[in-house]
Amino acid sequence: MAIRAVVYLLILSVAWTSAEAQQVHLRRVQSDLPNGTSLSASEYDALLGLLVNDTTELISLYRTSVHGTEYGNLLDRVGNALPLVLVIKKDEYVFGYYIGGGLLQPDDHTRKFTDVNKTGTLNYMCDVWRFSLAGHFPTPTKMDLDSNETFVTVAVRGADVCCENVNIGAALHLGWGGSGGSHQPAADIRSCYHEAIVSDDLPEGYIGERDEDGDALFGGSRELMADEVEVIRVDGRSLLSLKVIEGATLDALQSAALYRFLGLTTVSRLKLIYRASRDGSSYGDLLRCVSDASGLVFVIRKGKYVFGAFISDHIQVPLDYKGGHFYSCDGWDFSLAGHFAKGPTKLEEGSRDVGVAGREGQVDNGSKLNIGWWLSLGYGTPARLGCEGGAAADMH
Repeated sequence: MAIRAVVYLLILSVAWTSAEAQQVHLRRVQSDLPNGTSLSASEYDALLGLLVNDTTELISLYRTSVHGTEYGNLLDRVGNALPLVLVIKKDEYVFGYYIGGGLLQPDDHTRKFTDVNKTGTLNYMCDVWRFSLAGHFPTPTKMDLDSNETFVTVAVRGADVCCENVNIGAALHLGWGGSGGSHQPAADIRSCYHEAIVSDDLPEGYIGERDEDGDALFGGSRELMADEVEVIRVDGRSLLSLKVIEGATLDALQSAALYRFLGLTTVSRLKLIYRASRDGSSYGDLLRCVSDASGLVFVIRKGKYVFGAFISDHIQVPLDYKGGHFYSCDGWDFSLAGHFAKGPTKLEEGSRDVGVAGREGQVDNGSKLNIGWWLSLGYGTPARLGCEGGAAADMH
């Protein structure tokens, strides 16, 4: 069913700044490390790049080498702070996780209305993703997790639990004491177990250790005793001081999500190139504004829902005014609001079929532009049962 009366239709493109601007940024960041952090200047700068926002302030809350290696030391120092970045250092490897929901302990209400007292753990969904700053890839790399892995399990302080104190993303186990019901968490939070990462899920260029199946071993092995565990808070106030997309209708958190989904660094920007309410809602208006720009983000807003799609290529308009053209390029779909309890969500990446109508034509499903066979802009009436059908004049 087509969505009618869309409030806003936006198209954004990726714009790169000069190399000189990148160098200025690096010099500024490297002179402003958080007090007490174990990160080097280059690691800190890389982490900022993965966090997307060059004005974000990072505050080191906890280090095992400074504040103690017991689970209680970790909880005392971190408290209810969020969002967090957890960093593991082992030999030449530096990696970790972004944890949007922090490391929570249950309040009285949670204890009363959940089974937390039976399990001794608190489990919750939040924004979680993995990163490597050194040792696994030639350059710092961010890895998104499947939606069923974006959770954290935290042992309740003082509870009798099995195996571990913290489980992040179904992969990293802190305070690992071994599997099986008889194993208690280790006394030292640096004792870790990290699940092997299936080779098919690895970004290109992996240079770290692998197991006998060719799967990646972050930190060099499944079980490891970290040299350092550090927890860093991402300053929420500065997180809202994001690169504003001038002219767009997205709020700061939605903009942040788009930058994160795209993996854009501090040397790139999203630029608004088309807005239906500003530039006109016809197909010709859209083509005039977008022209041959590539790396396009289409954003649809309808009531509380904000969603869209990304395509890596440009809009390939056929020379035949009444014809249509189909091609494939990399892309993915996303939701920024209204669909998922955990908030902005990036859906499966991969090849996307794109259908583009001539200026007076339509693609097969009765639209002017079709992305991935589910998002149709200028949707009218599909041709069927001998009827001609036709695309809508309004791109809304």
